[in-house]
Amino acid sequence: MYPFLLLVGIFMIWFEYRINQRIINVVSLLIVPYLVIIPINNYYMVKNGFYEISESVITMFIVSSALFFCGSIIVDLRKQRRRNSVDAERLYNEEILNYYKLIPMFKYVVVVEAVTILRALYVIATHGITYLAGEEFSGVLTSGILGHIFLTIYPLIPIMFYAWLKDKKKIGFFVVTVIGVALTFLTFVKYHSIGMLVYIYLLVCLEDHKYVKKGTIAVTVGAVVFFIGNYFIGFFLRGVSRSITSQYYFNHLWNYLGGSLIYDNRIFESGVRVGISIFYKLGSFIFPPVNVFLNKLFGFTLCPHETQPHYFVGTNREVGNVTDAFGYLYPSHGEFIDLLCYGTVILLLGMLFTFIYNRALKNRYRIHCNLAAFLTFFVFFSFFGTFYINFVPWEILLWSAIIPMIFDKRVRIRIFK
Repeated sequence: MYPFLLLVGIFMIWFEYRINQRIINVVSLLIVPYLVIIPINNYYMVKNGFYEISESVITMFIVSSALFFCGSIIVDLRKQRRRNSVDAERLYNEEILNYYKLIPMFKYVVVVEAVTILRALYVIATHGITYLAGEEFSGVLTSGILGHIFLTIYPLIPIMFYAWLKDKKKIGFFVVTVIGVALTFLTFVKYHSIGMLVYIYLLVCLEDHKYVKKGTIAVTVGAVVFFIGNYFIGFFLRGVSRSITSQYYFNHLWNYLGGSLIYDNRIFESGVRVGISIFYKLGSFIFPPVNVFLNKLFGFTLCPHETQPHYFVGTNREVGNVTDAFGYLYPSHGEFIDLLCYGTVILLLGMLFTFIYNRALKNRYRIHCNLAAFLTFFVFFSFFGTFYINFVPWEILLWSAIIPMIFDKRVRIRIFK
């Protein structure tokens, strides 16, 4: 089954690349993780006690990705494309930063990072350093008013890093990037820090294609280090790090990467969210930013997400409760009409996501922060699970559209001169 999956996946990625002339697109970002995870799991990780990803799950992915791809191609083939020369694109890549007030941006990032560091030190002073390793601290730095302010620099840190790449003499831009990434790591919410690495990578690659290969290696190594480091520091603060084996980290890492696809097996076995309509599931994706206000003002939420029960994803006692995005929407044990609705929705999502991608790229004179945020949390992380049921990715998407404009020299906002 996998050779067929690989053949279909490579064809879809190649065809999309031929149309867009960009390796970073909605189809490649969605498909590539699956093409990597499935063979590693079924040919190697099963020897480490993980269950095999079933042929039913692989078939679901092949059909679903093909439908998404068809929706993408429908939009691509309908649009009128005007290609600029390579030289013009290179000129754009070099000059785009000139449109932004980088020094005021740098100062703002420094202030917010300083406040966040002081907040972390206050927590340590009042609760003790071991409090950082507890579940209660997870996400504290992104909560409350100061947490929302901290998230406003989430889209600015990638710009700082990109500016440093273009001028290595501006070492301060690199320093605030490192501090910003470290602070997202300090939230002890893994997708915050790993998401930041992917966000930086995608923004840089969208602005300049030459960083794709080196960036892929860097973000892969960085994500692994961040994941293991997250657990290690927690164990170290609790004084139990010496008792944790390397196999534990290895198994937990793979559970995080491939656990959702292994958990998908239950869709075709005992069932996952049986009888819940695809429209309710879509509502769980769409309403999180609205539900924050509805819950506080009126005490209710629309289409609330219900956590799935934990099940073993291997004989090694690793457990999971997350399906990938396709598995979340798939009508487990559904009738033909349910499958038809599912296929239609996936086709429409392919059209919608590609429309958003193409529309964002049409503006060649603004840095693509909002597109990078969208691709990170709403496309690439689809294999991890469904992070858009959380409020934070939506907030990051909002700040990515607004905050960089404040530092745009062409926008008449007098907050930062």
